[in-house]
Amino acid sequence: MKKKILILCILAILLASIAVVSADSIDDHEDKGIKYNIPNGYSFSESQAVDKVALGGAGNNGMNYDYTNGPDKVRVGIFDLADPSMTIEDIKGYFGPDIKPKTVGDINGYITKTPSPNYYFYFVQNGKYVFINAPSEAIIEEMLK
Repeated sequence: MKKKILILCILAILLASIAVVSADSIDDHEDKGIKYNIPNGYSFSESQAVDKVALGGAGNNGMNYDYTNGPDKVRVGIFDLADPSMTIEDIKGYFGPDIKPKTVGDINGYITKTPSPNYYFYFVQNGKYVFINAPSEAIIEEMLK
């Protein structure tokens, strides 16, 4: 009987550990051919088509995807490039003077901090111009692991 109780206790501990790990996991996600992770604690809020032309005509057919965690919000913007061979270097002039080069994982892009205070990380991938707007650089890094 003691062995059965011990085995049940061990199983309960293992199941609790699995539940904790699952709660901390990050969801793999893909929109318009761009893969990213939804940060821990954030949930999908809304998506909206962006009818404007971005980057002085270099980007169009955009979508914004919003994720919220209480008052915090993350936005992922994905635009088709008018010329899919364009690189981030071709369009970096549209991001303002305070941008800094940054590599997240294997993605080269540019980052800037806004007064809100939020961070924007800009990059080009798969013929798309992408930006991530998040409350911290750590969240951006978590999304692009």
